[in-house]
Amino acid sequence: MKVQIIETKESDGDWIKVLVDDKTEACIGFGDTKLRTREDAIERAGEIAVFCLENKGTQILLKELESTEI
Repeated sequence: MKVQIIETKESDGDWIKVLVDDKTEACIGFGDTKLRTREDAIERAGEIAVFCLENKGTQILLKELESTEI
C-alpha cells in the first residue's frame, strides 16, 4: 500500500489530498476560502495517512449487527 500527501491548486481553491494507491481518499481545503490554514490541513492529512496505513484503508468496522429473521 502506498500512501501519499499532495498539495494541489484547483479552480475551487487550494487542497491537501491523501492518496492511497493513487486514489484520492481525502481532500482538505485550506486558504482564504476555507476554514483551515495550510499547516492545519497538512497535519490533518498526516493523521488520515497514518490511519490508512494502520487500518489498510480509510474505514474501520466498529460494530456489526445481523438479524436472523427473514
